[in-house]
Amino acid sequence: MYYVSIWISGRDCLADREEAVDGKSLRKSLTMPGKYANCPIVEAACEFRLTPDTKWDPAIPGLVYQKVREEFPKRSQRLAHSIDFTSNSKRLQQQVRLNERALFLAVDGKAFIQVGPRLLAVNCLKPYPTWEVFKPRIQDAFRALTDVVETKGLQRIGLRYVNRIEILGRSINLGDYFEFRPFLGQSLPQKDMTGFLLGCILSFADGRDACKLQLTNAAPEKTDNVSFVLDLDYFVNEPRAVSENEALEWVESAHQRVDETFEGCITDKLRELFQEVKSMPTTIVATLPAKEWFQAQTGSSADSEIGRNLHQFFGPHLAEPRRTTPATWELSSEMLLFPNDLRRPPLQSSQMLESSVLTSQIERALFSLLLRKVNFPQPDEVRNYLLRYPDMTDLALSVCGTLSARFGARAQLSLEVYHDPEIEDEYLTLYVRQQDYAENLLDALEEISEEYEEELAERTGWLLVTTDFRPPG
Repeated sequence: MYYVSIWISGRDCLADREEAVDGKSLRKSLTMPGKYANCPIVEAACEFRLTPDTKWDPAIPGLVYQKVREEFPKRSQRLAHSIDFTSNSKRLQQQVRLNERALFLAVDGKAFIQVGPRLLAVNCLKPYPTWEVFKPRIQDAFRALTDVVETKGLQRIGLRYVNRIEILGRSINLGDYFEFRPFLGQSLPQKDMTGFLLGCILSFADGRDACKLQLTNAAPEKTDNVSFVLDLDYFVNEPRAVSENEALEWVESAHQRVDETFEGCITDKLRELFQEVKSMPTTIVATLPAKEWFQAQTGSSADSEIGRNLHQFFGPHLAEPRRTTPATWELSSEMLLFPNDLRRPPLQSSQMLESSVLTSQIERALFSLLLRKVNFPQPDEVRNYLLRYPDMTDLALSVCGTLSARFGARAQLSLEVYHDPEIEDEYLTLYVRQQDYAENLLDALEEISEEYEEELAERTGWLLVTTDFRPPG
């Protein structure tokens, strides 16, 4: 059986549901509110701790690796400190232990699994790949562990999101950006607070769960900015309160509550800085049998532009889209074929490459850039370049995010592969084009390039940020 699919990613989760269309199963995902082009998440982690009565063997990390090695092929080790507390009738005692953890890393190093004594953790770093990508990694890792370990129970489950928020201006009114913020009484100085650490613990699920919420100021990346870290750690409050069979369902529920809590902490003004995608309230992302049709439904002219961009980006893979109503694009199911993988299907190249994690990661990255309205005159050239130099993928995402935040709608970004005819060299080039060019544009581009200079030197490929002073096309 072959399937067709388009996945539209935002800041966070896509809510799944099963439906029947003409008697056939359709896996449909509706985009939810709260999607951000400039995602503030710098790290996300899901942790499972097994109860002390669960038997542990040093061979377990190797057995887990055999089950996850396709997506996490790199192996490493790290030492971690843990503190055990015991009490007797006289005093509370603590013992510090040094434990070795096995690390299994994805190709780009931005996602990894940690396995230690009675512990499993799944981490992903910036850029956050959306919940639709992170959740299957959690599921795969947890099932890999429970396949090789006879668990007696779960001591703790936690889902944690760390957000770094950078705001232009050396002095701001916190109330303009945060609903969760420090309060100072009128008798205290209102403008001379040089630092703060704010925290609380919220109760959920009738006390079974809790969310530790922290907001603190941090050192800014740029001298003219202020920076904050918003940390949300959602966890099971009592050992064995959630069974092994309920664990993954708990993770899904925890994610929804973390997302709701995050939204409750911020204001609309901060959402504007994150570039909230409000124009996709009814977008449908579907996976259908190959001979069926599916629709990408939209509700505004901006979404209609996305429909046209889909056709431009996937080029030869798409049949000509047929316009049916002012709010609907209907795309041929013949446009893209690949084997049945409903969970996270990759978008294949014109040569119908065999499904691979690398291809999937690159396509998701390019699709994320497409939704930020980055232009791709020759998308296959960009694909092929990233297949040869895969460690350039996350860097291209990061640079585009910085440029989008800096110039916003005042500039068009175009990602292309430059071919040097004299030395037969080629490299990624990110052109910044404006309708009315600012006098300091080259200085601004040079400043942004310098921010990534050290990171770029460690990569196998090259990325040039420049302009050709052409008008946006």
